[in-house]
Amino acid sequence: MSRPLPQPATSSGERVRVVPATEQRVETGHGFIKGWGVTPDTAGARDLIMCRGVLPPGTVTTPHYHPHSQTAIYVLAGRALVYVGDDLQECHEVGAGDFLYIDRDVVHQPVNPSATEPHEFIQVRDTALNDTVEVPHLLARGQRGTSAG
Repeated sequence: MSRPLPQPATSSGERVRVVPATEQRVETGHGFIKGWGVTPDTAGARDLIMCRGVLPPGTVTTPHYHPHSQTAIYVLAGRALVYVGDDLQECHEVGAGDFLYIDRDVVHQPVNPSATEPHEFIQVRDTALNDTVEVPHLLARGQRGTSAG
């Protein structure tokens, strides 16, 4: 016996929000392409933001950190090298299926080492602030290359 399909909720008010792909806020900063789906503007979120991102092949991002945000990433496809630390002295490789956690104030620089495959991910931060602080003088210490944005 099949169950009837649920009907769209009408009484949840501001507490539930579907954000269609057409309403995502697209950002192309720091070398990434990000579609922000859950933000204060798109969904009324108060304590987190969430995006789907792409790091194009060969992209080297600008080193940066988030003073007010913890960051959690789930890798959908491709791989990346993530340089971390005050001098970008550590390198972690992540690939499809991996989770990555970066604490507040940790300088990091994702790099897509592939010449052909994009690195795709889901990212969540625990604050609704866009608190990215670039550290461009570290670019020479980390991975070098051409940034896509």
